Amino acid sequence: MIKFAPFISIYGLKEEFEPLNEVIWTFSKHLKHIGTQGQRFNIHLVDYKEAERICLEGSIKSVWVFLDQSLLKENDVQKNKKVFLELITQSLIKVANPLNWDKDNIKIAYNKSIEDNLTFIFQSKRASYNLSKSHKTKIRITLNELKASVYILISDKNEKNVKEVLLIETFAHNVSFFRFFDKPLWLNDNQFGFIFYNGISLYYSKDNKEIGWNHTGSEEDLGFIRSCTFRTFSSKQERTEWTNGLAH
Repeated sequence: MIKFAPFISIYGLKEEFEPLNEVIWTFSKHLKHIGTQGQRFNIHLVDYKEAERICLEGSIKSVWVFLDQSLLKENDVQKNKKVFLELITQSLIKVANPLNWDKDNIKIAYNKSIEDNLTFIFQSKRASYNLSKSHKTKIRITLNELKASVYILISDKNEKNVKEVLLIETFAHNVSFFRFFDKPLWLNDNQFGFIFYNGISLYYSKDNKEIGWNHTGSEEDLGFIRSCTFRTFSSKQERTEWTNGLAH
């Protein structure tokens, strides 16, 4: 699936910019042979050039970079997306020599992100066949600000009668940080989806064309399902209450 290698985060934004994930994901999709999936690359925004510095100790690589955030208010969304793409690109290039990272690969990721118009769409290249080899599937993931949509593309073995099914709309961090949707598989000859770390599974049934969850019905399982199901919140408290089953 998508390889966030390294996992890029940007800190110090004075005002939230929800399309930022689209920039990071699009760039990460195209970034090849740089760092590892267990490695983190943190970009800290600072107010003065004199505050810029680099720390490359351990698995977390960090840079402090000046950005005049007052200019972001004057730009439209697409222009700000490009500002952050350039910020990420230059931050990686800044540390490329000491980390032995290929600058050409970083520039390729930049150019391909521009070609994609900084709009994130991912589709798995390898199809997964069910046990009887009668059907095969691929995964498509799109991103709209904080919401990631996970689709199943299912067809017969000859790639005829392709059907696109929206399996779930989830929070972006469930895909990028927690990596809940990394390993799609056929649960049996009929059901395709995901088995999570806690034994809960989410699937699409090709026979009855329904989406379902396998779980124990415990409050813990229901809380996990809620945490995977995207919705908007008016506050962090409302989100916590929703996950814990205290709000409806």
